[in-house]
Amino acid sequence: MNYATPNPRPVISAAAGLYDVTVEELCGQAMTRPLPKQRQATMVALRSAGYSHTRIGALFGRDHTASVYAAKRAAEDPLLAADAKAIVAAAEGTPVPLELVRGGSGPHCAAQGHDAAVAAQVRAIQERLLASDRAARHALIAAEGI
Repeated sequence: MNYATPNPRPVISAAAGLYDVTVEELCGQAMTRPLPKQRQATMVALRSAGYSHTRIGALFGRDHTASVYAAKRAAEDPLLAADAKAIVAAAEGTPVPLELVRGGSGPHCAAQGHDAAVAAQVRAIQERLLASDRAARHALIAAEGI
């Protein structure tokens, strides 16, 4: 049996790309909106990838209770859980349904007043993350400094 956990870099990089923030901002200590929710969604995505709460907390410079709290919030907040699923899908290289991404075209987005421009921006991010050529994807990530 292989008990090794996967590399966290693709998950964290996918989250940073979906949210259009840097990895440093996502993993940092800033509490300005919307970073805390984005950080929580990333923690939930890492938990679904097999990481322990202790390891996730360490990746974000926090203790395990931050990851436990993120998991609790995801159980209560369907949008946070959807964001975590979108991060996992992006990290695995599968297409991310726009209704799973805040700022997409799902019903919750219409209720929040998001428009077609935001949906187009999300599609552009997805295309960048899901570049079919692996070398091109790595070049895009390297150019962004992730």
